[in-house]
Amino acid sequence: MFQRRILAILILALGMIYQASCSKSSDGGSAAGEVISLYKAAFPEEAAISSPTAQKSASASTLIKTESDFNTLADAGDTADKKKEALTTLLDGATSEACSVNINLYSSGNANCYGPNLQLSGTHPDTSLSPNPSSLPGGDLGLWDAAESSGEACSAAELNSRMKGVASQIDTAFFTVASMLCAAKTAGLSAPANAGESITVTTALNGKVKINNELATVTSATLARGSDTNGKPVYLSTINATVGTKTVFIRLKHVPAGVQDETTFTGKVSVSIADSNQDSGFAGNCSGSSSGQVDGSSIIYEKTASGNMKYILKSANFCGSSANPFVSSTNYSVDLTKTYSSNNGGWGNNANILLADFTPSSGVGTYQYAWQAGKGDSHTRVLNVKITDASNAVAYFGFGPNTVSTSSLGSISGMICNWAGPGGNHNGVTKVQKQVLTRSSTYFTASSSSIVYDPVNSCESSSGSFSYNKTGQSAVVDNSTTSSLVDLSDWSSAITNVSAPAEID
Repeated sequence: MFQRRILAILILALGMIYQASCSKSSDGGSAAGEVISLYKAAFPEEAAISSPTAQKSASASTLIKTESDFNTLADAGDTADKKKEALTTLLDGATSEACSVNINLYSSGNANCYGPNLQLSGTHPDTSLSPNPSSLPGGDLGLWDAAESSGEACSAAELNSRMKGVASQIDTAFFTVASMLCAAKTAGLSAPANAGESITVTTALNGKVKINNELATVTSATLARGSDTNGKPVYLSTINATVGTKTVFIRLKHVPAGVQDETTFTGKVSVSIADSNQDSGFAGNCSGSSSGQVDGSSIIYEKTASGNMKYILKSANFCGSSANPFVSSTNYSVDLTKTYSSNNGGWGNNANILLADFTPSSGVGTYQYAWQAGKGDSHTRVLNVKITDASNAVAYFGFGPNTVSTSSLGSISGMICNWAGPGGNHNGVTKVQKQVLTRSSTYFTASSSSIVYDPVNSCESSSGSFSYNKTGQSAVVDNSTTSSLVDLSDWSSAITNVSAPAEID
């Protein structure tokens, strides 16, 4: 669903390009009519980007006109359809004022049901000492409660919460480029029709983009047509802007099958948000670095001949405001092998990977999301979701390879039940947490959950001298529980690892 958005904007870019290069449409209508017609035909659902388990809103529209005439578009946590609706409204804008956008950035977090802080009492089975520390930090304990207080399944709520921050960065790229295309169209600029041509949209775009309700100053904005590749047109949108203490770079490359042919395509969206300030709590993993930080995100996407969408998302928080999150000056994929060390500008916090292979019209497919809280972690936390139809899905949680690994990213290798506790190790067991999901009118609920375990190395203890509790819940004695985790083979029989699309520069 992430890729859906990318495609949306890029497709629109194509529409604008074609429109501006023609004085009349094929049916004798105006060039503007040709663009709108092309947009309607080439803007599929796959253009929107969202968590696959995002909650469906009961409201009919996500587009709200504020008093300042800036469009507050789909929220980062909205469904793909909601985001498509907002993009469509923006890109169809007929006046300069209709091109304005306000984009909200979020930080990733955890659902309340996931990985709580636990209070420990008695002698921990993995050590002869009384628990030291006397509590376990939040974020390391997987799916703890089956559902949020609202009834939403914990696996769905956690995926939505984790992805919201990353999605908001991608939203910044998508909606800013959409605003640029709208501005170029309404300003009457002639779009590049041939390879090597480009237009500058800096003046037309200035004054039209807000980030977190603060007006951005656009320092450059261009739309270019590059050299054809294998007979296919190449379109490149590039934007640089500043807003407050942030410097924003956006690059969107799209390669469709033809100028008016979106049957297949590939491309990449890249965004970096450098800030002279550093988020609270991030200094530890970036200790000794120059001040500030850079949030970097990229997606490589592909629509295959079968109509399926595939993509790989990578993002992380890099140390120092001058850090380069990308592979190189010519490859704008986020490089997660760049970990922070001795002020080298590598990433120190919140690395994320998402691989997906799905049918855009239904969302049916496989989604493998992994995140790593800090550069030094031995494993990623992993959520895999397989959506089988509009109402049913299955989700698995466990631990997988570190983000510097070159293979199996997004897969689950087992469950680590005592990540940070006394005597803990990260060897793990060949078990995994599982929830069977059913979508209600707005969100997924859990029809069954296999998530219970003790916070010990073996995931189950019968010592009877150790207890633990989440704040607000009664203490649990370890010998009173029976692990309900499922075998890792249950996961491997349900989930086929997604292969990433081929790299594109």
